[in-house]
Amino acid sequence: NQDEHMAVIQPNSEKTGILDEIVTIPLMDNDHKESND
Repeated sequence: NQDEHMAVIQPNSEKTGILDEIVTIPLMDNDHKESND
């Protein structure tokens, strides 16, 4: 799952590094919530 998320974030980072940082936080939170559930 982490690999998939990274692959989705990488292209975003290339376009806009700032957006990547903002998107990484909620993405990780969602992943954790799914795992916990």
